[in-house]
Amino acid sequence: MLAKWLTKWKWRRLRLKIWQKRLHQELKHTIAHVAWNTSIEIKLQISWGPFYNGAAWYNPVRNTATILLQLPYDQYVTDEEKKVLQTYQLPLPSLPYFILNHELYHLLDILSETDKQKIRQRIKKHQKLARLEKDYRNLTFEQEADRFAYRCYREKIHEAC
Repeated sequence: MLAKWLTKWKWRRLRLKIWQKRLHQELKHTIAHVAWNTSIEIKLQISWGPFYNGAAWYNPVRNTATILLQLPYDQYVTDEEKKVLQTYQLPLPSLPYFILNHELYHLLDILSETDKQKIRQRIKKHQKLARLEKDYRNLTFEQEADRFAYRCYREKIHEAC
C-alpha cells in the first residue's frame, strides 16, 4: 500500500514539474512576444487541485505580479471549461496554456496603468463587475482575455508548423 502511494506521489510530482517547465517557457515566450518592458517581475505558481483554475495577483508594495494556476489531479473538466474548449476548439492538453495566457492578459491590462492608485481602482472595478454579473464570462475584459489567449494559442500552433 505504501509503495503504491509513493509511486503515485512521485508521478504526480513529476507531472507537475513537467507542467511547470512547459508553462514557464510559454510565459517567457509570450512576454517576449508582447514586448513586456517594465520592471515588474512576474512569477508563476502551479499547484494541483480538483479542477483547472487561474488567478493573477499584483503586489504594489513589492512591485511584483504572480500568476497562479491550478491543474486537476485527474484532468477533470467542468462545464465552464468544456464551454471554452468547444468555443475555441481547443484540445484538452492546451487548456493550461490558454489559462496562463488568459491570466497574463489580465495582468497586462491592469498594469497598463502607470499610477498605483489607478491600478487599485481598476482592480476594484473589475472585481465589482465580476461579482455583480451572473455569468462573468460575458464581461468585456473577460472576453478580451479569452481572445488574447486564443491568439497566443494560434500563434504557437503556427510556429510549430
